[in-house]
Amino acid sequence: MTTPISREDEHEEVYGKSFSLYNLAEVRTFSQFLSRRFVANDIDPISVFQGKSCLDAGCGNGRGSLFMLENGAQRVTAVDISESNVQATKQNCQSAGFTNVVVSLENLDSLPYDTNSFDFVWCNGVLMHTERPSACLAEITRVLRVGGSAWIYVYGEG
Repeated sequence: MTTPISREDEHEEVYGKSFSLYNLAEVRTFSQFLSRRFVANDIDPISVFQGKSCLDAGCGNGRGSLFMLENGAQRVTAVDISESNVQATKQNCQSAGFTNVVVSLENLDSLPYDTNSFDFVWCNGVLMHTERPSACLAEITRVLRVGGSAWIYVYGEG
């Protein structure tokens, strides 16, 4: 009989180890689709992020954090359930010269931040991989300031 793997261990194995293989140049290349997606939707990322306090909810290797920082975010708080992703995001942001980012190991269904803490919440391709997506979405909206904005991207089968 095999021992069931925890959600955190599964995430570390599937996402943490693979995302941490990308260096800064590869992360930037991979994140170019974000710029294209903003342009395609007539969204100016500088006007969205300039001077804002942002949360990268499920940061992976930091591509969303870097995108927000490169477009003028005042501060980015990045969280992930994978220690490898936390370390990769720290390394990529440091390599890019950013010091206005804090990265920590957190679960999205119980964020340690005050209500209305962030001007912008970024959650790209994460919610559908969580054990409790509704609880995670509730936490994301709880920490988002009234009148703030969010980028929430989910995908499914088919």
